[in-house]
Amino acid sequence: MKNFQAKTPLVTTIISAVFFLIPAWYRLLSFSNVWERTIALITLLIYAAWMKWESAISVKEISRDYAANDKYTMELAAMAKITTLTMALVFTRSIDFIPAIIGIIFLVSGIVVRTWAIKCLGKNYSHRIRAIKLPVCMDGVFRFVRHPAYLGTFIAHLGFVLVFFNTFSILSLIFLWGGAVLVRTIVEDKYLQNTAQYRSYSRIVPYRLIPWIW
Repeated sequence: MKNFQAKTPLVTTIISAVFFLIPAWYRLLSFSNVWERTIALITLLIYAAWMKWESAISVKEISRDYAANDKYTMELAAMAKITTLTMALVFTRSIDFIPAIIGIIFLVSGIVVRTWAIKCLGKNYSHRIRAIKLPVCMDGVFRFVRHPAYLGTFIAHLGFVLVFFNTFSILSLIFLWGGAVLVRTIVEDKYLQNTAQYRSYSRIVPYRLIPWIW
């Protein structure tokens, strides 16, 4: 069971890739308008490149010590992400230019925030919830929220949904993906409060996910 859980991040990454690439290719071919196909292609390439980069972290997870602090929130988030991507790609029939451009900006911005947060955390970052090794990262976005990696991933997927916008994708983003990110943030933050330095950091930065709100 421990060995399987160590491989779960990589397995979910592979499953996400399958559920992304097949409908993505189908949707790309369905657009007859050149500019729609171009915007779709740009968005899909950006997301695929991001997914490839994240997969390297999933591979490293296999060799790390066993950790069972997630309470299955990683699996919950993976299923919510897969569902949101599927809804976005399967049910979108057309792309609106202005929302799509805004969406690409959000997608890139979210990826930048998440990537920066992961690099700032360094060896402390993991797809599993683990005890942090001192010191706590307090640079950049970490001065405003304690979990910028989760904020970044939500912003990125908001951008994806704005490009491939439909009723099902927005509902999935809000209730499934948003809910999964919220639950995972709560679980991780509660676990990290066991560290004295993190509790001190929490008093300096009171917002977990959304600056000046929560």
